[in-house]
Amino acid sequence: MLPADLKARVEAAAKDARRSLSQEIVATLAERYPEPPHPRGLFGEIYELMDFVESGATDEEKRAFLLSANKQIKASALAGWLELGLVEDPTRPGKLTVFMTSVDREK
Repeated sequence: MLPADLKARVEAAAKDARRSLSQEIVATLAERYPEPPHPRGLFGEIYELMDFVESGATDEEKRAFLLSANKQIKASALAGWLELGLVEDPTRPGKLTVFMTSVDREK
């Protein structure tokens, strides 16, 4: 149960925003508690990228997308540690697939 004075303030804000009391409460909570970032962080984004590339993109689209992805990786905390590449898919001759590799930091 909301204290009367708090309820009055929320009702006033709801009226100003042309929302119901419930909608105002939900909007306020969503603003105060935004969705957390992807739980897998940058690796999650990389896996999503790999899924996109594997979803039927042409080899040229894969090359362009990987070039962009590797630029993003180089600008991230993974710079010098990780990069994506393409290799012929052994299960689909003539088709390229994505692979993720660590970078040899000894070079």
